[in-house]
Amino acid sequence: MTAPRKPRDVGNGLVCASFGSSGEWLSLATVHPEAGFVEITGLPVFAPEWRGDPVATRRYRSWMRREEHAFLHVEAGSATISSRQDAPKGTRAVVQRLTISATHRDRPAGIRIRANGRLGWPALAEVTEVDPPTEEGQKSRMKEREGTLRVAGDGGPLIIQAWLRKGDESGGSTEGRADQRIGWKVLRRQMPSAVAWVEWPGDAEEVRIDIACTFDTPPPEVPEWCDRARLRPPEGGSGADHDETRPLRVPARLVKPLGRMNQRAATYIRGCTALAVDGAERAILTDHRILPLSWTRDAYWQARLLLTTWARGGHNEDEQYVADHLRWLFLRCHRPERHWARSHYADGRPKDRPLQADQQLYPLLELADYAVATGRLPQLPPETSWAALAGDAWRSALTLVDDELALLRTEENPADDVPSNPYLLSDQVLLWYTARRLAGVASMLELDRSLAEAVATRIHEAFDEHFHIEGPLGDMWAYSINGRGGVERYMDANDLPAAMAPIWGFCKPDDERWQTTMRFAFDGENPGSVVGPMGGLGSRHTPGTWSLGDIMGWVAFGLMDDEEASEGALERVVQSAFSDGMLPEAYDPDGSGSAVRHWFAWPGAALAAILLEYAARD
Repeated sequence: MTAPRKPRDVGNGLVCASFGSSGEWLSLATVHPEAGFVEITGLPVFAPEWRGDPVATRRYRSWMRREEHAFLHVEAGSATISSRQDAPKGTRAVVQRLTISATHRDRPAGIRIRANGRLGWPALAEVTEVDPPTEEGQKSRMKEREGTLRVAGDGGPLIIQAWLRKGDESGGSTEGRADQRIGWKVLRRQMPSAVAWVEWPGDAEEVRIDIACTFDTPPPEVPEWCDRARLRPPEGGSGADHDETRPLRVPARLVKPLGRMNQRAATYIRGCTALAVDGAERAILTDHRILPLSWTRDAYWQARLLLTTWARGGHNEDEQYVADHLRWLFLRCHRPERHWARSHYADGRPKDRPLQADQQLYPLLELADYAVATGRLPQLPPETSWAALAGDAWRSALTLVDDELALLRTEENPADDVPSNPYLLSDQVLLWYTARRLAGVASMLELDRSLAEAVATRIHEAFDEHFHIEGPLGDMWAYSINGRGGVERYMDANDLPAAMAPIWGFCKPDDERWQTTMRFAFDGENPGSVVGPMGGLGSRHTPGTWSLGDIMGWVAFGLMDDEEASEGALERVVQSAFSDGMLPEAYDPDGSGSAVRHWFAWPGAALAAILLEYAARD
């Protein structure tokens, strides 16, 4: 299987961008304090009739990586164009440095820079559409002044500047250059389009051009109450309280590619998904192009990876990013009826409101993980306390526990689909784990430790009573139940807590029912399994083999000492990765390399976090 190519992504936590194979600017985006997440792109408008149509939605997603839908192109005939991009820290700018080379025979008369696109809210091409975003009234305009192109829109203005770079200079920003600034001509103002033309200089074999795109919004200011002093990672350890025996194995041949993938997962989060909303709050989005929205589940695994890298002496800012995200979750996010929604915009507004039980637990779990790793809680504004914030969120989550069955109920499963039954296997495991983690930091959060321990005990007892069923491979756990005898024999790639149950302590690795459940997940008897040379575990939500399912297989079979199956799953993870090391949502099981969703932070983050915390090399 050949690794499918994907656009290059660049970001600095304030601004993020994607580029085509020849340096085309596919998108540029930032979090605007009033407008939310905004981007400029050359994509056509997402038609209202496409919403709710998975085929049309996925077709539109595929357009996002096509060069013809870029908002900025450089055209130089048959000349060779090489480029590199950078997002200078502390700015809302991305700078591209172009080197255009041509022999005397192929030398063009000049170089054209073409700009066209819309500056506003992203389309949000969601497969399971619930609340479509408002797209009416979005307009963009372009105007040129003294060699600077300004694009005005809902997130603007955006400033586009280009320089003809003289001499053989390298590195650095274009700010303050004395080199020749390239002028623009606006072709259309209402449907924005502009062009710049540079004559090829003399007999030169190369032309160097710098292009800088900057959102004209000042960087956020840190409030006085927020101390940005960096914490030192704990000496000689991760700060975690789990068993360090590292039960998972990684074959020596996969160590190097997995290391590259781990690095890419963390880099993508730092640059493109963990985006500052103000000086003390940061949203963590599922991706920066297809769905720049926040799911607490996706964000948790990204935050956990950042905490893990920080605790191992990695990037110092990773701890600050998680602290900022926790403040965003508990201070900015609107919680309809005291519950986090399915997804949220970057400015904290709820996007889709259906209730997912697991997403009420992940913010609390992230807070507990932060407390364990750092030995403290994130700072809060005056007259605000974690005791009040965490206590309210915990009490709200517990209202979803059925009084009679003592099980956690939900409206949607972790795949964003309506389940056959309201009580899910993975939700019960996650509630148990969250309760145990909260009990461990109860004194810091001023929570009732005995209550948290009682919740863990009660949920485990209820699970033992209701979830044991007879399956096609023997005694196993049900995927979901209704509490009245109805059960569903199924496993989904989105239910990572089920595979993590022995690592978290919910059961033993030799628990026969857990082992049978995991073997069933990858067996043809499971409606969620996928057959083919690259077959594995999938999801009803999206056709194909899921990267998250491969991660579950590596974990589960590794704990069962099934070396062949475990390595096979991890091999699929490596083979299905994009050319830059990121993982897709799903891919074609026939080995063709066709992948679904080119931007998706969750699977890469989960893989990297689990590898760093629980894996040992052969």
